[in-house]
Amino acid sequence: RYGHSACLTDAVDCIVARVRCLVSPAHVSWERLAISLYTKALKSLQAALDSLTQRLTPDILCVTEILALYELLNPSVENTWAKHAAGAAYIIFLQGPQGYEHEFEKTLFMSHLGQIISESIVNNKECFLEQPSWKQTMRSMIIENGAAPERSAMVISLLIHMTLIPRLFRDVTEAICNRTSSSTVGADELKCRASRLRASLQCWRWDY
Repeated sequence: RYGHSACLTDAVDCIVARVRCLVSPAHVSWERLAISLYTKALKSLQAALDSLTQRLTPDILCVTEILALYELLNPSVENTWAKHAAGAAYIIFLQGPQGYEHEFEKTLFMSHLGQIISESIVNNKECFLEQPSWKQTMRSMIIENGAAPERSAMVISLLIHMTLIPRLFRDVTEAICNRTSSSTVGADELKCRASRLRASLQCWRWDY
């Protein structure tokens, strides 16, 4: 894919330059090059997102992950990676649960699950992965032969349980912050949901 997709090529070039900065921090020229290539990669990504034929391709999802990694490797800027993570989550949402047939697409999907759940918790919103259709997609990623531990039944089942956490956190937050008004979710219901989630996680632990 490198050399064939301009957007992906630019993203790889900029992260290579960022790694070079970490290896040779005394060379200011590498820092300038990394920033220049990152700017170019952002422009390429924006152009691809503006294209109806490119915006939902696997390459674009891969680029957002690479650029998020670039930001994680850039100590001078805090939390910018989260914007790329949020963008990747939105792209996955737009693609829908049926858009992951090939191994490259499945690998990209799996690599984003943890941050999608985390991003939902941080932004105090429910996680779209909790929907049955998305859970079915997650189950379809399971590889039973142990060749890919991150796609084992143990990992996938844990992630499926975790998709319920963001909504519970959001509802608990609303119940605590809106004590004087009528809450849409009662305290007893929240307790029951928390207990059920705890029980399901305990069962997962016993199973694995």
